[in-house]
Amino acid sequence: MAVRVSLEPEDECILCLVCTAVCPEVFRLGRARIEYEASVSGELEECARIAEENCPVDIIHVAAD
Repeated sequence: MAVRVSLEPEDECILCLVCTAVCPEVFRLGRARIEYEASVSGELEECARIAEENCPVDIIHVAAD
């Protein structure tokens, strides 16, 4: 079963890149913002949840789809 990944509010992202370090399969640096997969499952879900737990501004959200 897939989960939904979001960054809300995106404008509060400080581009610390913690999410890209712990879960590069889901999060990557785009042009001056973080880009991410909106729906993930399996091992990527666990990875996304680790990024959610480690986000210093608490804007990463992983929820059941």
